[in-house]
Amino acid sequence: MLPSLALSLFALLLLGGLLAFALLLQERMVELRHEVRRVEAYQSDARWTARAISTLSQVSRVAENGLSFGANAVRGIHKGIASIPFNILEAIPVTRDTGRLVRAVHDQTSDAVYGSIKLINRVIGRNLRRGLGDDQPQRGAVTDLIAFRHFVDTRPDPAEFSMRYPDVQLVLPGNDAARESRADNSRYFARLDEGRISGGEFR
Repeated sequence: MLPSLALSLFALLLLGGLLAFALLLQERMVELRHEVRRVEAYQSDARWTARAISTLSQVSRVAENGLSFGANAVRGIHKGIASIPFNILEAIPVTRDTGRLVRAVHDQTSDAVYGSIKLINRVIGRNLRRGLGDDQPQRGAVTDLIAFRHFVDTRPDPAEFSMRYPDVQLVLPGNDAARESRADNSRYFARLDEGRISGGEFR
């Protein structure tokens, strides 16, 4: 009788211990689920923030390129309109020398003004992107192809490309490069359009 009672008590204690352990495990699982949800929420917020920063950076680049294009267009129109009276002055022998001198001064001033506008525009754009933390050099080979394509879509010049991806070998049209194939996205053969990178491929 006593051994049977002792065995029953032992079984009850073991069952109670297993039940307590199961309850502890369940409680820990609930805590882990909450922790996973917190991590997922944090990652979602981080992804949203990264996308927002990337979008702001792209808008900044588009605005910068648009203002640069607009400045070039206005500069061309300005020169075209200004050339009309200068051509008239230079067609008259008495005013020819004066007209040429005034045209030279005008063109130098115009170039300085529009050049300053483009420079200020570029400096503001770069500082804005630097403040967003989206203009930092990306070291090593390219691993985030989506961010890389977004960057190329902004039509950077070769200097901007090298600043952003300093470890990626940039091969421009007409440049010789070793022909061994690379599979790590560390060499980019670029296409140029008016001095800006308009696309290309890793090779």
